[in-house]
Amino acid sequence: MIDISVIDNNQKIDMNVAPITSPTVNASNGVRGEKGEKGDKGDKGDTGPQGPQGPQGPQGEQGIQGEQGETGPQGEQGIQGIQGIQGPTGATGPQGETGPQGEQGPQGDEGPQGEQGPQGEQGPQGETGNGIKTIAKTGTSGLVDTYTITFTDNTTTTFTVTNGKDGSGAVASVNGQTGTVVLSASDVGALPSTTTIPTSTSQLNNDSNFITLADIPPASGEGF
Repeated sequence: MIDISVIDNNQKIDMNVAPITSPTVNASNGVRGEKGEKGDKGDKGDTGPQGPQGPQGPQGEQGIQGEQGETGPQGEQGIQGIQGIQGPTGATGPQGETGPQGEQGPQGDEGPQGEQGPQGEQGPQGETGNGIKTIAKTGTSGLVDTYTITFTDNTTTTFTVTNGKDGSGAVASVNGQTGTVVLSASDVGALPSTTTIPTSTSQLNNDSNFITLADIPPASGEGF
């Protein structure tokens, strides 16, 4: 017998076929006849088991790059990544033009008290003040006593006090005022209490142009 493999429809079929020989003479069976006609094709056999995978062939050469296709539509924006490390500060740019004056803001809180400044120069001499020199009763008419105020410039003014009858009652009025009487400087013609009273001649205003020590000429040995 001869083993023959036939590939039919991409399937391998194994068959055992007897070899063809010339007619022989057999003493016991007589002359062998001629080969008969080929029989019908047998049924397709079952698919054989999968053979082992062959080794991978060598990689072929890279083909020519095709033309670049059209740009596709922009995809959706991805999730924002974490913020990167801040870069170094860049150089200062040129000074821009000054903008228009803005509106004035609200008044701020009052700041702390500053240090006291240096003593200023003494101002010019003020006018001579006029203080009270004396107050004396200078007359009586019935229940009314008259008092005279003498000022330091020797000017005077008067005011009256009305007494009670027989000297046993309260004072009826002072300078025409009744009840709790408070006399101001203007009521008696005096200067206000805030007026500075000179304490030395250097504070007086030399309105009469008296000669001062600085105006006296140096002695020359000759008489005036």
